[in-house]
Order: sequence, then C-alpha cells, then structure tokens
Amino acid sequence: MSGNDEKRKVPLPQKVFGALIYVSQIVWIILSPIVLCLGIGYAVGSRYGNSKIWTLGGIFIGVVCSVRNMFVFGRRYIRELEERRKREKDDRH
Repeated sequence: MSGNDEKRKVPLPQKVFGALIYVSQIVWIILSPIVLCLGIGYAVGSRYGNSKIWTLGGIFIGVVCSVRNMFVFGRRYIRELEERRKREKDDRH
C-alpha cells in the first residue's frame, strides 16, 4: 500500500473538535460586538441621559458589526475550503 493510493481520513475526535472550534468562533463573533456595544451604549446613556436611545443605538451598532464579522469569517472559511479541496485534488493526481 502506498501513501498516495490510500485515502487519508481525519479521525472522528479531530473532526468533532474542529467543528466545535468553528461553532465557538461563530458564537464569539456574533455575541461579543453586541454585548460590548450594548454596554457602551448603556454607559453613555446613563451618563448623559436618554439611556433607551443610546442602548438601542448600541445594540444596532453591535448587530451591524456582528454581520460584518460573519461576512469576513464566512469569506475566509470558504477560501480555506477551496484551498483544501485544491490540495486534495493535487494530491490525488
């Protein structure tokens, strides 16, 4: 058996941990801007008054930042998948 003829398989624990890493990154990317902007909006609102508008503004800015972060993360993830598939195709030939 040669190394090129065998199909390389990733062990199941490594697949599970890889998926867990991606899920935790997605959760972090979504929640952290929202929570941080919410906190900043609340702090500014409580200091200068009219806290509801500042809090809602903070939530809105946090959601916009989360969407932008997800777009960048998704684009990077797709690029990595394409490179991995290209490497696997080159390894087969």
